[in-house]
Amino acid sequence: MKYSLWITTAVLLAAAAPAFAQGPGFGGFQPPPELVAKLKAWQQWRGTHKHVQTLQQTLGGLTAIEQDPKTQMTKPQARAALAVLHAWAGKPSITDAQALAINKKLTDSLTLPQLQKYAAATARRGGRGGGVVGGGGGASRRRRRRRSRLRRRSRRV
Repeated sequence: MKYSLWITTAVLLAAAAPAFAQGPGFGGFQPPPELVAKLKAWQQWRGTHKHVQTLQQTLGGLTAIEQDPKTQMTKPQARAALAVLHAWAGKPSITDAQALAINKKLTDSLTLPQLQKYAAATARRGGRGGGVVGGGGGASRRRRRRRSRLRRRSRRV
């Protein structure tokens, strides 16, 4: 009898939880108009800047290539990639055509196993770039780590 009050309360709360989860009204979540406008603008930007998205995928694929000892970049590959990254590191933005050229330079020297590893990493992420909105500098931190790994690799004998 002592636990019957607790059990009854728990059952009632569990039964009422779906009603509270819907929020006010019966339509579920309705994003504010400002958020809808931002999402539409972002989708439009992504549609007109496909090569920038592909460049983001390539940089993520280079990270996947470096994580596997079998597909790690050689010294000449690392030097070439580092030269391309240093040339564009200080730029505030790039155009879609520039992103295409950078992507070609980064992937030109990759071997078949490295390209296969890149394709597998891209497929795991759903084939698109992305991340957390307002990530707070996470991308720049990853970029710095990637550059330092490439620098170490190019200095090894």
